[in-house]
Parts: sequence; C-alpha cells; structure tokens
Amino acid sequence: MTRPWSAERIVTETEAAALIEAQFPELAPVSVHLLGEGFDNMVYRVNDRYVFRFPRRTVAVSLLERECALLPEIVGDGLPLAVPVPLFIGRPTDDYAWPFAGYPFLDGFAALGITREQRVRSAEPLAEFMAKLHRFPVERAFRLGAPGDLIGRLEPDGRLAQLTVNRDKAIALGLWSDPHPIDAIVERMRRYEKPAHPPALVHGDFHFRNVLVDEEGVLSAVIDWGDLHVGHAAADLAFVYSFLPPEGRSRFFAVYGETDEATLAYARVRAAHTTMFLLLYGHDLGDERLVGAAQATLRLVLEDDG
Repeated sequence: MTRPWSAERIVTETEAAALIEAQFPELAPVSVHLLGEGFDNMVYRVNDRYVFRFPRRTVAVSLLERECALLPEIVGDGLPLAVPVPLFIGRPTDDYAWPFAGYPFLDGFAALGITREQRVRSAEPLAEFMAKLHRFPVERAFRLGAPGDLIGRLEPDGRLAQLTVNRDKAIALGLWSDPHPIDAIVERMRRYEKPAHPPALVHGDFHFRNVLVDEEGVLSAVIDWGDLHVGHAAADLAFVYSFLPPEGRSRFFAVYGETDEATLAYARVRAAHTTMFLLLYGHDLGDERLVGAAQATLRLVLEDDG
C-alpha cells in the first residue's frame, strides 16, 4: 500500500551536487550530506553552510514555491525566532523536473529529549512568534500567493475519522494502549461548533520535527514552511499542547492573548491528530527515536491543564 509519505522521486547526493554546481557555480566544489528526509522533501547540508531541499513528491512543488515567495516578506516583518529564508532558487531540468531551494544553515538541535523546564522556558518566545505571525496582514499574504486552507485542517468530520482510524492502528500495533484520554478530548471538542476566528497567516504544520532548539533546550527556529496558508489560528495553536506542559501553556497565553474555549478544544484535537500520524510514520520507517518522541508528545497533548 502506498503511504502518504512515499516518494515519487529521490534525489541522491550525487544528483544534488550536480544540480547545485550546474546552477550555482559559485558554490563549487559542492560537498553534500543527507540531513534528513520528510514527507515532501530530501534535505541536504551543502558546504556545511547551507541547506538544500529537493521535492520528492509532486504535491511538494507548490509548497516549496509558496514558501520561497512568502518567507522573505515574513522575515522582513521581524519574527523573534529564526526562519530559513531561501537564498538559492533552483530551476527544473531535463533530469529533475521540479524546482529546488537553498537556505542558510540554521544552528540548532532537534527538539527531542528536552525537559519540562526547558519547554516552559520556550513559552514566551513561542507566544511572541505566533502572535507576530498571526498578525501578518492577510490581504498582503494573499497577494504574495498564500492560499486558504485547501485541505480542511480543522474540519471535524474528516479529521476525527482519521484520528480514530490512526488511534486504532496504533493500538493494534502496540504503539498506544488507552483510547479513553483521546476520546475525552474529542468529546470536549464536539461540544463546540467549528470556532469562528479572524483569518490569520499560519505556519500550518507546527510539530516537534519542524522546530529547532538551542544549546539550552529553548526554541530557536521554526522550519519547513510549505504548509503556510491563511486559515485558523488553531492550526498553529495545536503546538501549544504538543510542546508545552500545562504550566507553560498559561505563560504562553498570557503573552499571546486570551483565546476562546472552542479554539483551544480544536487545537488540542489537531495536536493529537498530527502526533498520532507522526507515531505511525515513525513506526513505518522503523525509527524508534521518532516513535518514542511521538509517544511522549501524545502524552503531553493529553495532559490536562488542571
């Protein structure tokens, strides 16, 4: 069965080096090392100074083009966490039919194994970052090419069905045991209609694989902006539940601003949905570290605010 993260085209290190040298000779001789592999892109570190991303699925092409158009404008508006701004925009060729892009390498570490105290210390900078992003002028975002929410990230019927299916898969695989806490946050969400909220420019794919922390374990950068769109703030606020413990959430909203209960209920369920998907993804890859991180994150999502 084809997985949603299955690649259509893999760019090897040799191919990546050839494409980069041909289009950006100022970088030659190019050294290329695999940095990571996501649903949509192959990611290579180049000359120890840059990161180049090559789409591996057709759907990723428009996402890459979108972030290349929008990120320079967003960063110019002054965000308090680092964001990768594209410096090199590669063109399609006869051998590789999609564009690709290069960015400065951002210092930082994967947000894995950090403590509750370190997470809490990230509450204020995260809140400042999201508040600034969500205040970006929506009409300006549309002019720059930001779409609306084309995949219904907060539509309850489809997302709840997916969460239930994935939860049952995880239980069957021995990756998760107790369905009741998930059922509880779903029932809480069902009390509300889809929350009304002024449209906002949102990252759209906020989770622990798309952030970096510094040597102190505090958030330092937000990466992978392909899902950038104009939609509901709850799509990003999900990260408050998947990254911050309850004592950090109160500090976050003290800076970000008061948020209605419906938005919070939808954000928490979205956090569970995204994390459960990452849990199954990690299992499919045989990545025990990713599986463990997803399990720990899901427990955090389900931790009550008290």
